[in-house]
Amino acid sequence: MLVTMNMVGGHITNYLGLDQAVDADHIVRGDGIAWFRQFLGQPQDLPVKHPAMISAFGTCIMGINLPDKPGDTAAILIPSVGCPVGCNFCSTSALFGGKGKFVNFYETGDELFEVMSRLEDTLAVNSFFVLDENFLLHRQRALRLLDLMKAHQKSWMLNVFSSARVLRSYTIDRLVELGVGWVWMGIEGKDSQYSKLAGVDTYQFMLYTAVPGTSLYEAHKNDGSLLG
Repeated sequence: MLVTMNMVGGHITNYLGLDQAVDADHIVRGDGIAWFRQFLGQPQDLPVKHPAMISAFGTCIMGINLPDKPGDTAAILIPSVGCPVGCNFCSTSALFGGKGKFVNFYETGDELFEVMSRLEDTLAVNSFFVLDENFLLHRQRALRLLDLMKAHQKSWMLNVFSSARVLRSYTIDRLVELGVGWVWMGIEGKDSQYSKLAGVDTYQFMLYTAVPGTSLYEAHKNDGSLLG
């Protein structure tokens, strides 16, 4: 007997009133793998088999479609979800419990190296778009990965998200050896009082948005300072 279900997950689950806006059997917030395992009555502690997927496809520039050749596009790599820092405006961290909460799909550098080697062979890639809120924060795992990359002579490129303080905790040599070639980094104002900026001499303007689902949104909602 075939049973079908309509399910919604990801960032859209932060949308207020989503259960009234869409006809879905289940709205899944947070770790979808754990949710499905519980739903199906499967053990929660089984290893996670990482999917083999590239990070983009169908690239078009000024109306011209670029060819999708193997190896041209980075593979998706998801070592962890959520972030221990858990800034109150971070909608991704909020989905996984907020400050101090995160899920490691791969605890060690050895596990991660095995996954990356498989993706390299399967997708013919040597670059990875690391969908992890603060990959370098998990220092022991990152440095063990570096040791294995050196031992196996892997010249991989990592596109990562990072906070400024964590990035600064690595030497430039280690970052280069690890293959960090692209960093997405949000830097709040010098008077924002976030501890992740402590001792970091940098400044930049950015949007500071109370996204539904975050603790920042709840704080504004509770004190009546939300507009609209």
